[in-house]
Amino acid sequence: MWKNRYDGESLRYETEENDKVTRFVFDRGEMASEESGAGGIRYIHGDDRVLCSERENMCMGYHIRDEAGSTLFILDRERDIRK
Repeated sequence: MWKNRYDGESLRYETEENDKVTRFVFDRGEMASEESGAGGIRYIHGDDRVLCSERENMCMGYHIRDEAGSTLFILDRERDIRK
């Protein structure tokens, strides 16, 4: 079963699918982050794109993109290419 929950500004703040919950945080109407519960990955957004992904407050990588917005690679905290 899939459930979506919306706030007073009609922004989706939570999605639940088969007991897995994903929460969304907005800043001035734009998505700032999304996270799945219980040790899941959190994605930090900026300019409509994922800037950083982290797990349990440890940065997993910075997403480097081309002009079209496609992910070229992901850098770790030491700026080494991870993917």
